[in-house]
Amino acid sequence: MITSVQDLMNDNTIVATIRNRDSDRIRTLFESCRKCGITSQILIADFGSYSDYSQEYESICKELNIIYVKTETEGQPWSRGQALNFGISRAKTAYITTTDIDMLFDSNPYEWIFLNLKEHNVFTITSYWLPKNNDKHKAKSAGKSACGGFLCIRSSTFSALGTYDPKIKYWGMEDLDLTNRLKRTGNEPCWLPEKYKMYHRWHPQAEKGFLRPDTARYDTLRQYYTNANSPVLVTPREYALSKHDRPILSYVKKNELIGTRKPVSISFSHNTFDDCFKSIELIDTCKTSSFVHIHLGERCKKAPLGSFANIFKKIIKPFCIATGTVVNINVNYNFDYFYAALLPVLASKGLTDYYITENLEDVYLLWE
Repeated sequence: MITSVQDLMNDNTIVATIRNRDSDRIRTLFESCRKCGITSQILIADFGSYSDYSQEYESICKELNIIYVKTETEGQPWSRGQALNFGISRAKTAYITTTDIDMLFDSNPYEWIFLNLKEHNVFTITSYWLPKNNDKHKAKSAGKSACGGFLCIRSSTFSALGTYDPKIKYWGMEDLDLTNRLKRTGNEPCWLPEKYKMYHRWHPQAEKGFLRPDTARYDTLRQYYTNANSPVLVTPREYALSKHDRPILSYVKKNELIGTRKPVSISFSHNTFDDCFKSIELIDTCKTSSFVHIHLGERCKKAPLGSFANIFKKIIKPFCIATGTVVNINVNYNFDYFYAALLPVLASKGLTDYYITENLEDVYLLWE
């Protein structure tokens, strides 16, 4: 029975996810909690980081008495929702708080949440984006459309809803989807007063969003609309994948081949994966080879004056508006065609495992 703020914090687990990020972010999240008097257990869910990162995470978590769990999803699409589900499945408390590894607490929200437990099942806080110099006075509000920075929820409510949607791959909208489903099942998130804030640490953007397939937007929206119609999901428990479950990791690690086994390789030049004859050649290769390497080429083709691209776009922006013209970076869409059109077919035809390099330039396929 929860009769105090301390009871609430004792029966609450703060879950954050990580993949190939500097370990300092674990420490700063932990320190911001403790400086604000938050004593809840913290759990870090590692969603397939490289082994050198994982060793750092495990060491710092042991030092700070943080729970560390890992699933071997290296080389598979990032899914924050799936990663959170994995972490939440390891928690044993009556309340769960999901947050981001880049977040910093600025106060103790559990003091207010405790006083309002009887009225609400779900609580959230407005997040603010810090600039590069970490000046809080210049931080920009993320608004009140989603609860990605902080979501405190009864474990029973979360389980009844069916967790985050694991079908939302790469990143974006898993928090919007969950928020919408909570509302549609009578669990409107309660926004804490404005004095309770969280700050999101600045970090470089991942190539302006090009390190994910363009089709991820459509796939995500499809799931979002589907879930709006049927907000309660039936999702299996997220089990940790072991190295035994990922046989391809015996041959590929950190985006490079290891060991002596060599794959059959096939390469595609810039934006040619939609060439049906070349793709049929790839399919035939997959039928006769158990280990295949597909080189898709550079994701963003480098140009001599590429560093001036953003400046140029700003200069010609008025002309683009006046003429209805759009100027885009020269993106190689080979991976998009592979991911949306071919990978699902191969998966349905007995593909054992696959590995997508972080820059989306190479894919390894394994049949055993």
